[in-house]
Amino acid sequence: FLSTTMSFLSFGFWFVRVGRMIDNIGISIQGEAAPIYQISKHRRLIPFGSIRPQLQEKSDIFVAPSASVVGDVTVGENSSIWYNSVLRGDMNPISIGNGSSIGENSVLHCSSDQMAKESASPIVIGDNAIIDAGCLLQGCVIQDGANIQLGSVVSDGAIIGRNSVIAAGSFVPVDAKIPSKQLWGGNPVQYIRDLTQEEVDNLTTLGEERKRLAIKHKNEHMKTADELLDDLEDAQFYFKPQDKSKY
Repeated sequence: FLSTTMSFLSFGFWFVRVGRMIDNIGISIQGEAAPIYQISKHRRLIPFGSIRPQLQEKSDIFVAPSASVVGDVTVGENSSIWYNSVLRGDMNPISIGNGSSIGENSVLHCSSDQMAKESASPIVIGDNAIIDAGCLLQGCVIQDGANIQLGSVVSDGAIIGRNSVIAAGSFVPVDAKIPSKQLWGGNPVQYIRDLTQEEVDNLTTLGEERKRLAIKHKNEHMKTADELLDDLEDAQFYFKPQDKSKY
């Protein structure tokens, strides 16, 4: 059995080598006209030691192809992790509830101060929370329906209350406590005003829009090779898939 397996492995190795050689010959013949297909080898879900990210099974979770979810990270159903985001559950666990969104280029991890401790503060994000693009979260709690706007920093031990909003570019210092349904902003953050009921309702609407958009992105990245070819032909030649049977 072992010798048979080794034979197959050896055959497969040389088969790949020959295939690459033929492909290179074809590219050299076509010159600048040769299509070059880039295949992403990026790993979205990365174990850390023996701990692997846990995603809710059989649910519409979207993890973008360029996102990195590392170690002790739990993601609830209908949540989305957008492009180039990094969730680093190496020193501390990260828990994300249902229907929450982590925007592009956001980073979730523990701070250097927390690294010196035996156990770092966890990051806990509730249900239907929205973390906008470019945010940094360190060992904090984001309660249900809260919105951390573009480029904000939330430090260790901070708690952002239910349905509260942290304005874009704000800095939430260590151990800050933000009550529910309030708008805070600045560096460091300061109380601005209470949210109206209409604004609270708008947070719910925004969350639903993010969920629908995430499903569209997920479906796009789940397309087969034939479907991607159909899209290419449509874009370049306006050739619709339903027209193939006519020719």
